[in-house]
Amino acid sequence: MAVDHIGGSGKSEPNGQYAQSFDKTKWLDEILESLNMSSVYIAGVSYGAYLAYHYAMARPDRVRKIVCMAGSIHGSSFEVMSKMMRAFLPEALFPSDRNVRKLLRRLCGTNSDAFENHPDLMQHWSYLLKFFNNRSMMKHTIKIYSKVDFQAIQDKALFLVGDQDILSHYPKALARLRAYGMEHRIVKNAGHAINHEMPDIIHGEIMAFCKD
Repeated sequence: MAVDHIGGSGKSEPNGQYAQSFDKTKWLDEILESLNMSSVYIAGVSYGAYLAYHYAMARPDRVRKIVCMAGSIHGSSFEVMSKMMRAFLPEALFPSDRNVRKLLRRLCGTNSDAFENHPDLMQHWSYLLKFFNNRSMMKHTIKIYSKVDFQAIQDKALFLVGDQDILSHYPKALARLRAYGMEHRIVKNAGHAINHEMPDIIHGEIMAFCKD
């Protein structure tokens, strides 16, 4: 099951209470309750990786294992924003077809053909950039967690990071994974769209890690 981010471009429509009282943990609680799920495995990419470990810490009894793809342990909000700006600007502000391809090549490294050879994926990516709503996504804030916080999920978390991912493969982020004792794998020749670029490898890692 794949869940839309409320407020994301082309995704689920926020209701009237979204701007005043959106709560990530409550939102995920309600999703699981509506599906009658008492415990889950969670795999997330990029911001979804953050959601995975956020929920695992908030609801340890409900989360069995998590796989965090193209995600990192953030040291500060400034670090997050500076990396995002370096990665996405200026192309994201002017999402022409040329800039969409240029941005994908920066994010995916040598494997941008995982998108460029598939017109539907390229169109989807183009729509995400053209209709992204910063005001809506600002409700999806990121909390900075400590080493002590991460110790609570050491036995249930796996990070998968591409060696060409400019958003999660950098010295500070990798040092935190090691210092916090988090199990992680570096996937060669993969960028930020790691699940699209290396689907067989990523699928194998997820299945192997999540086996009880």
